[in-house]
Amino acid sequence: MEINRKQNQEKDLMEYVLRLSRMARRSSGKRRGAGHPPRGTMRVLHLLQKNESMRTGDIAEALDIRPGSVTEILAKMEALELIRREKDADDSRYVNVSMTEKGSETLAESSRHYEERRAKINAVLSEEERDQFIASSEKLIAFFEEQGVSGEDRGRGRGKRRHHGGGRGPGRGSGRKGEKGNFS
Repeated sequence: MEINRKQNQEKDLMEYVLRLSRMARRSSGKRRGAGHPPRGTMRVLHLLQKNESMRTGDIAEALDIRPGSVTEILAKMEALELIRREKDADDSRYVNVSMTEKGSETLAESSRHYEERRAKINAVLSEEERDQFIASSEKLIAFFEEQGVSGEDRGRGRGKRRHHGGGRGPGRGSGRKGEKGNFS
């Protein structure tokens, strides 16, 4: 037992955090293969559950993803009859998005699967081990937050994105008119 403890202390903690994260993502990916919608679709459905109807641009802003990406996700969702898109009655430049009954059913089914998965994961650890894991995780979260990393779900965790003007790669501006990018 003492040898295992010493070996664990010598291993890089970050290695374990990344491995656990990767395995959790992969296990949810296997679930998607069984006919479950992708994460982006589920994020939109959760948002529409909270907000009966939303404009496409508001969805992009709320989820912090590019409007073009939202349009692509919504087109796929509409083809699956999970959402309905309609021109705004007051301003035809805007499109309002609402969830269909099939979308509500899909969200309910996904929530059921999530709860089953959560229960299985919780059953792996004892109550004491869960408390220790949570306490350790909270310390790591606090560390990352002190480093300026947000724990909020913002697209793919890359922070606020520039919807117009792209990144700051060679030949790209900052996204603001008349300004060159900072390449430092």
